[in-house]
Amino acid sequence: MLPLAVAFVGYVVLWNVSLQLNSVGFYQLMKIMTLPAVVLLELVMLRKRQTPLQLAAVVTVCLGIGLATVADTQARAAPPPPVVTL
Repeated sequence: MLPLAVAFVGYVVLWNVSLQLNSVGFYQLMKIMTLPAVVLLELVMLRKRQTPLQLAAVVTVCLGIGLATVADTQARAAPPPPVVTL
């Protein structure tokens, strides 16, 4: 049970760091893309197939969030470098 708790704490901490470094739109986009990534990992690693209804739900949710956040998807890995003028 402890490894699961540690993984969940890491998940929350890393998402909070992502939110601090990126715009809210990009944060939401990456958070919603976790769902298709899990579906893909289950297919590749566990050979588990989703039902067409489940896949339709995943696509619908991803499209909805994508349309809602497409205007605000600026990501940055670190603060921009300082500008040097001559």
